[in-house]
Amino acid sequence: MDRLPTKKIHFKSVARLNYEHLEDLISIDDGDSQVINDLIHIFEKIYHEKWLQIKMSARKMHLNALAREMHSFKVSCHNVGALRASVIAKEIHRLSCQADTSTETLNQLITDLEIEIAEALAEIRDFINQGSSNAA
Repeated sequence: MDRLPTKKIHFKSVARLNYEHLEDLISIDDGDSQVINDLIHIFEKIYHEKWLQIKMSARKMHLNALAREMHSFKVSCHNVGALRASVIAKEIHRLSCQADTSTETLNQLITDLEIEIAEALAEIRDFINQGSSNAA
């Protein structure tokens, strides 16, 4: 028997990116985008290594494993300036710590997070490229 669904949260009201954080990362190297590019590369590696594990933990309702993965993943999202993705990951973490969370709710949030990460990474790359072209 599936557990009760939880209240739907509207993440669209949260900014996709923390531009101030991204600008700080770029300013570390006097306008060079190497630091942020390195962080994105590390993030993508972590994301690809962990994503199947995250989805499987949610599908099988291994909530302790999901909570551990989401705790570190939300920090990784924050580190690259993906604010909305970090908030979604935080909500998945919160729900995975509750015994009455529904499989459907978790799976929907994980799908939302997957879409958000792709969109955030594309927007981060656009931001970096615009900064690089402005510096040239």
